Amino acid sequence: MKIKLLNDGGWDFLDFVKFPVEVEGVIEHECGMGDVATITSAELKRIGATLNWRISDNNVWWFRLGSECEVLS
Repeated sequence: MKIKLLNDGGWDFLDFVKFPVEVEGVIEHECGMGDVATITSAELKRIGATLNWRISDNNVWWFRLGSECEVLS
C-alpha cells in the first residue's frame, strides 16, 4: 500500500529525509495508538534513513495515521 510520510514521526534516523515522501507500508490497528502505518527498515533505508547496519531490513517502524502519515492507495 502506498503511504505518504508527512514527517519523521519522532525517529531521529530520518533527520536527513525530505518530507513528504511516498513509501510502501501496511495499515494496522494498534490498541491504544489507533491506526498506524508500519514501514520496514528496508523501505526507510531506500528513502535515506540512517539506520544502524545491525538493524534487520525486516524490522518495522510505526507512524500514526493523520499526524505522521496518510494513505495514498
